[in-house]
Amino acid sequence: MKKITIVFAALAIAIGVKASNPLPNSYPLEAPNSVTVDAAKVTYKVNAAFANKFKKAQNVTWRTVEDFYFANFELNSNNYSVAYSAQGDMLALSRIIPASQLPLAVVSSLEERFAGYKIPNNVTEIVMQGSTNYYLTAEGATRLLQLKCSTDGTVSVEKKIKKKILVGSVS
Repeated sequence: MKKITIVFAALAIAIGVKASNPLPNSYPLEAPNSVTVDAAKVTYKVNAAFANKFKKAQNVTWRTVEDFYFANFELNSNNYSVAYSAQGDMLALSRIIPASQLPLAVVSSLEERFAGYKIPNNVTEIVMQGSTNYYLTAEGATRLLQLKCSTDGTVSVEKKIKKKILVGSVS
């Protein structure tokens, strides 16, 4: 149980960094210090769970760290990332979506609380422990805010980053 808690913490850190700045057609979920592995090196339980859940997945690549496995793959023209324990338990599923697909409650909260901020065109959707959250970076005049949004419209600021503003003239 302690190891699963550690991997969730590691995933949260990785998600906070990578998921807040998604690029279209990229894979959003990647554990720090993971290494690429051949599918033959993935445990039978993980391979079976993945094959059962994502029968039509294409271009599957695997990464591992400790006793955890991460697959990046394409399904129905979308890129996904999924995390598994070595026992084949799915821990998290993620994909990049257009901001236009955010739930109405999230859109309303962002418009109300972050009216002066630029919301990116793409956000990261992550399903972990039965909850769906959306991660994005909102850009203001003087700072960037890494936001975590719940489906009910709750928005929390995960990190504030001051923008470096250059003052002076160029000769």
